[in-house]
Amino acid sequence: MFTIGAMARMKPVITICAIALSGVAHAWHGEPPDDPLVRVHYDYEVVQYCSLANDKIITGFRKQLASIVAETGASSDAIEAARSIAWKAAHLEWQNRGLGGFRRWCNNEGRQAAKRFGGA
Repeated sequence: MFTIGAMARMKPVITICAIALSGVAHAWHGEPPDDPLVRVHYDYEVVQYCSLANDKIITGFRKQLASIVAETGASSDAIEAARSIAWKAAHLEWQNRGLGGFRRWCNNEGRQAAKRFGGA
């Protein structure tokens, strides 16, 4: 049984877990993220999951990321947070597709993301 004191000591842990899980809850299910920093990372993660990455796409991703960072002045912490949110969302989206269901995701969203990075 938890006492009031024990619950008070657990509050920081509960808060940290809630913050961490809030990023996981961002699986977009067809709606792209609004934040351009998260979007560029999400698109790149989709390209990676769909095995569409090549040198041209990697270069395109890096150029877009550099452009967004230059425009926004994002810190390295903000970049890492966006990457983490994007990876979690892409992973959840991939898992949500089920066996073989990711193929349609890759044919649609994966190819669109590859095109945004300069791929075919």
